Amino acid sequence: MGRRPKELDPTASAAALLGAKVRRFREERGWSQEELGTKVFCTGDMISKIELARRMPAWDTTVAFDRVFGTGEYFQELWKLAKNEILPTWFRPYADLEPEANSICIFSLTLVHGLLQTEAYATEVLRSNQEPDRLEQLVDVRMKRQEILNREDPPMLWVVLDEMLLHRQIGTGEVMKDQLRHLIELSQRPNVTIQVVPADRGSYPGLAGPLTILGFKEDPDAAYAEAHGGGQLIEEDSAVEYLQIRFDRIRASALSQEESLELLRKILES
Repeated sequence: MGRRPKELDPTASAAALLGAKVRRFREERGWSQEELGTKVFCTGDMISKIELARRMPAWDTTVAFDRVFGTGEYFQELWKLAKNEILPTWFRPYADLEPEANSICIFSLTLVHGLLQTEAYATEVLRSNQEPDRLEQLVDVRMKRQEILNREDPPMLWVVLDEMLLHRQIGTGEVMKDQLRHLIELSQRPNVTIQVVPADRGSYPGLAGPLTILGFKEDPDAAYAEAHGGGQLIEEDSAVEYLQIRFDRIRASALSQEESLELLRKILES
């Protein structure tokens, strides 16, 4: 006799509810985990981990669940709830607002911003601070965030990078080359401007730390300031205005868009 499947408490978390529903819909149809895996393009072992809430499904897998089960967007909505459980508490308010912004101003001091990272670069960045069984889930969530850049009405993106982060090797040399190629590709999109503050600029306002400013059509702008061990969403008007001025001063320290693209290509070739 086979071992009885582990019973999950669907009320324990959104991920547990998602896993329990996958199991329920699968068993109602008489499918094995391997059969369901074939239908949604993943392994039976991954289906087992999803059902036990040990892994979050990738977004494409989640969409496939709704397709094969005929559940509309049910699993996609559950995935969004479970995603917020994965993200650090201090980051969730920002993550909720980011998709609604029609403009995003980003200054990155030490690492490429999450919206601009390749999957391999993101994996290496997250690997150093996360438990192995959460790594894939967090990378999936980060890649899902980037979908706002590919929608029909993407936000205007104004990015300023400190040159030193482009020389900091994250992962292998090939990981860094792919990341640089990705930045070059992004910089040529009509809604994206990327500028670089050169290493020889010396002291400039950006050394105070990375920041992001979200602009909205109707609602007040918001800002997000990162610090060691966390970050803070800022919505008070005068504080947001102060950070906008700081971003403008950082941008004034950067090379032009054309000069920045030339520097990115030079670093890639070096």
